[in-house]
Amino acid sequence: MCIRDRFIDMSGYSKLTTALAPFGAHALSEVINSYMDKILAVVDEHNGDVLKFAGDAIMVAWPSGNEKHDIRGALTCALALQDRCGSHYVPQVNHTLHLHIGCVYGNLTSHVSLDAANKNICLLYTSP
Repeated sequence: MCIRDRFIDMSGYSKLTTALAPFGAHALSEVINSYMDKILAVVDEHNGDVLKFAGDAIMVAWPSGNEKHDIRGALTCALALQDRCGSHYVPQVNHTLHLHIGCVYGNLTSHVSLDAANKNICLLYTSP
């Protein structure tokens, strides 16, 4: 499958976790969920498909269909994310999260494997 892919990562997450520790896990969850809601709304507006959440990162794809449309959608989404979600101020601890966005284009495959105890699933994404 040939796709346009985007990796979105929050910068400042570790410092925020430390700063919000005295307020409890719920405070961190509220901040991150609020920011993720904004990010995912932009991704949805640009017809992106979320493939995976990995901590403070998101993997998004625009599956092949119309190549020019998909690439334009991915790049337009990246610009909209930087414009509307590039930073997220957390007043409780006077801290700001920022987005880092990476884009790739090419073939992507995934493989699902289980650990020896058949308890943990690992998805491996490769681009030949």
